[in-house]
Amino acid sequence: MSPDRDARRTLISYVYHELRAMIIDGVAIPGSKLHIVELSKRFNVSPSATREALSKLAAERLVELEEQRGFRVAGVSVRELRDITFVRVQIEQLALRRAVELGDTEWEAGVVAAFHRLVKTKYFDDEAAGEGKEDWSARHRDFHRALIAACDSEWLLRFHDNLFDQSERYRRLNRIYQNAEMAGLRRDVLAEHKTLTEAALDRDADRLCTVIAQHLNGTAERVIAKQSANLAASASVADKEARTRRRTTPAAKDRVTSR
Repeated sequence: MSPDRDARRTLISYVYHELRAMIIDGVAIPGSKLHIVELSKRFNVSPSATREALSKLAAERLVELEEQRGFRVAGVSVRELRDITFVRVQIEQLALRRAVELGDTEWEAGVVAAFHRLVKTKYFDDEAAGEGKEDWSARHRDFHRALIAACDSEWLLRFHDNLFDQSERYRRLNRIYQNAEMAGLRRDVLAEHKTLTEAALDRDADRLCTVIAQHLNGTAERVIAKQSANLAASASVADKEARTRRRTTPAAKDRVTSR
C-alpha cells in the first residue's frame, strides 16, 4: 500500500473515531444534520475522507444517510432502546455461557481485576459530567468486556461491542435532558457488578445470565422512565422531518421508503 493511501486511511480513521465518540457521548444531538463541509474544516481533512467516515458510521446505524439530503445523527426512540436491550441480553448471555465454559484462571483474574478497577473509580450518576465520568465509563466498559473475554466467538464479541456502544449512547443522553432525579429509580450499581463478578467466579452460568438480564433491562428502563418524554419528542420530530423531506423530494412517490 502506498504512503499516500496509508495517510488517507489514517485520516478517515481519525474522523471516524472522533465523530463516533461525539455521537455516543451525546455531543452530536440525535437527528441533527452532519454537514460534510463543516466537519471537514473542523477536522482539517478532505470532504471525501469525511464522507467515508460517515459512511462507516452509517453502517453501524449511528448515522443515517438520506438520499439527496446527506447525513444525520441517527434518531432515538423508546422502541429502539428496548429492541437494542433485548438483543444485547441475548448476545451477552450466549457469550457469558461460552466464557464460563472455556474460561481459565486467567479469565477469572481478569474479571476480578476489572471489578477492582471499577470499584476504585468514582461512580458518577447519569447526570454527572466531566473527566471523572469518562474514567468510570471506560472502566465500566472494560468490566463487561472482561466478563466475556474467554468467549471464543469473534462475532459474539463484535456484536457485544456494537450493542454496548448503542446502549451507552442512550444512557449518556441523560446528560443532555436534565430531568429531576427520581428517587424510586436509584440503584446500587456497584452491588450489581459485584453480583455479576461472584456469579462468574462461581461458574454459575444460569445465575450469571439471570443477573445480566436484570442489570441490562434495569438500566434501559431507568433511562426510559427518566427520558421517555424526551425520547418520544425526538422520535416525533424525526418522523415529522422525514415526512416533510419525502413530500419535498422529487419523484418521492416512485420510491419505496422504510424506517
